[in-house]
Order: sequence, then C-alpha cells, then structure tokens
Amino acid sequence: MSLLSWILRFLLRLSIGFLIGGFISVLLVQSSPGFGVDERELDPSLSEGTRAKLRQDLVEPGVWRSYAHYVEGALHGDFGLSSSLNTPVSQLLAERAPVTVMGVGTGLVWAWIIAFPMAAASVVWRRSTILLVSPSILLLCVPAGLMAIYFFLFGLPVAGVIAAGIGPKVFTYLRQLLTESGQRPHVLGATARGVRSWRVFWLHRVVPIVPEIFSLLGVSVTIGLGAAIPAEALCDSAGLGQLAWKAALARDTAPLLATTWLITAVAFTANTLGAAAANSGRTWRE
Repeated sequence: MSLLSWILRFLLRLSIGFLIGGFISVLLVQSSPGFGVDERELDPSLSEGTRAKLRQDLVEPGVWRSYAHYVEGALHGDFGLSSSLNTPVSQLLAERAPVTVMGVGTGLVWAWIIAFPMAAASVVWRRSTILLVSPSILLLCVPAGLMAIYFFLFGLPVAGVIAAGIGPKVFTYLRQLLTESGQRPHVLGATARGVRSWRVFWLHRVVPIVPEIFSLLGVSVTIGLGAAIPAEALCDSAGLGQLAWKAALARDTAPLLATTWLITAVAFTANTLGAAAANSGRTWRE
C-alpha cells in the first residue's frame, strides 16, 4: 500500500469517526433530562414575555438539523459559543488543550517508566511476581473517580491519576507478552546453554515484541484520555476533560461536541499510528 493511499484511508476513517462521535454526542445531549430548560426562568422578577423569549431562544431545530448546523460552522472554523461559560469554544479549546496534553503526556511517561521495569522484573525474577503483581491488581480494582478524589485530597498532581490509570493495564499486557516470548524454544535453549540473562532478555524477549509494544503505546494514549476526564473534573484541573464534564452537566452542546471531536481525533490518530508502526515492525521482522 502506497503512502498516499494510506493517508487517504486514514482521513476517511477519521472523518467517519468524527461524524459518528459528534452525532452521538448531540443525540445524548438533546435526549438528556432537562435539555431546553433555562434556570433563569425560575427568577420570579422576570415577566412572562421575558420567559417566552428565553424559551424561544432555547428551541433546537432537531437532532439532524442541529448537528448539520454545527458541522457546517466547524468546517468554517466556527465551533460556536458556550452557553454555560459565555465564551467562544475555540478560545476554550486553545486555553485548555495544553493542560490536558501536559497531564496525559506526563502520566503516559510515568506509567511506562514504572510499568516496564516492573513487568521485566516479574518475569526475570519469579520470586518478585506476587510483590509486583499485587499493586497492579489493586489499582485495576479502584475506579478512576475514587482515585482522583484521593489524589486531590493529598494534593497530588492530575498526571498521577492518569499514570495510575494507565500503568496497571500496561504492566499486565507487557508481562503477558514477555512471558509468552520467554517460552519460545530458542529462548529456553539459550537460557539452558548459559547465555547471559540480560542478552536473552533484550534480544530474544523484548525485540520480538516491539510491534506489540507500539500497538500498546497507541492504546495507552486512549486510556490516558479516558482517565483525564474524571481526573480533571474531580481535581479541578482546567483541561479538556473538565470542559467536557461541565458541558455535559450544563447540556452545553457546542463545547461538548468540540471536545468530543478533538479527543476522537487524538485517540484515533494514536491508535492508527501505533497499528501502522506495529505492522511495519512485523513486516521487517519477517
């Protein structure tokens, strides 16, 4: 497959993901209880004419027409105005995206820095298996929201919540990959002949699973983005996750749709690049 063909297929899949993800967001928002109701109507000082004007402003043209209107504006670079924050969505994205990028990026780095040595130690030194696997199982059982609350109470950074959400999954999968690669006949033979353990580990355990590691790296980006939403919302971090959370609570379609598109683009791109790197590595290995 040529590079141009791969790029065109990537853009086509990304566009389809945009359209489907965005439509589901609009559908969920407009179907949620309380949509189309303005709290200002409860003000007893307002006249009936003012209340009628508020109701008229809140009338949506329907899911399909509303979504088509948002897409048309987005194609011209206009992502609308946040009704709950009274700020252009493009400005909100520009202010909050760096916070999320820094949090997810830092959490991703720390997760891999901790998970890889732990996975390697658990397969090389079998006596340490229980000691290393137990924290991973414990973290997998703790919801991301509860973990974010504890991190907030102890003044720990949001990146720690994201790292704690990514690390156990990366550790579990890496440990499985390293265990399976270590059971291959040539690895067992090299170990029996007394070849140095570090040489066997890096050349015969790690190198053959590099394509799978690339795939796991792409998936871990998606996991980090998912963990960022409750982490930023509960830790009061002004990122995209908090924006999406507030927009969902306020039934504010414009910022919710924009953050959905942006997160979809980043997650899809990371997974696609990871899969492409993995396929290239398999082809080179063969």
